[in-house]
Parts: sequence; structure tokens; C-alpha cells
Amino acid sequence: DTSKEFTHAMQNLMNLNDKHSIQYLTPFVEMTKAEEIKLGLELGVKFAYTWTCYAGAIDKENNNQFVTAYHYQPCGTCPSCVGRAEAFAENNMIDPVMAEGVWSSEK
Repeated sequence: DTSKEFTHAMQNLMNLNDKHSIQYLTPFVEMTKAEEIKLGLELGVKFAYTWTCYAGAIDKENNNQFVTAYHYQPCGTCPSCVGRAEAFAENNMIDPVMAEGVWSSEK
């Protein structure tokens, strides 16, 4: 969870530590997902190698069952996939992972 409420709660939890000062850093909490994608594009992030799907690796050609395979496709329906797709759309792009999936040399 990257909401402000969650990150503030985590900092409050860290503040309970009497022996060590722990600061919970959240550099992107004020940014929208679209702004994060834009920044990533400016920094040259290879989004084709990133993954945010809650479901993990799903092979859509195998009845959406969890499988060990070489080609992984995000579910496209979990909140993370939907938000990511919307953020790419706001940047006039299609998410490369949704479009092509992720290829892996490992099973």
C-alpha cells in the first residue's frame, strides 16, 4: 500500500522504536501513477522488465491458471494492473507488459 494513510501509519509504528531512529521514506507518495510513469520514461526505465500484477505469473493461454512457463502475462484486472494501464494511457502509451507479456529464461 502506498497511500498517505498507510505510510503515515508505518512511520508512527517506526517511531515506537526506542533504540533506533527509523525514518520511513516515501518519495513517490505525492505523485500520481501517471506522474511516476512519466518520470520513469524521463529516466529511461525499461518498463517491459517491471511487474505490478497482484496475481503473479499467469499464462492467459492456459485458462488463467498459475503455471510454470516461459511467457508470463499480467491478469489485467487487479487494481494494480488497472491503475498501471490507466497511467500508461495518460502518457499516450500502452503498457509494454500488458501488450507483450514478460519472457523469462527461467521456468
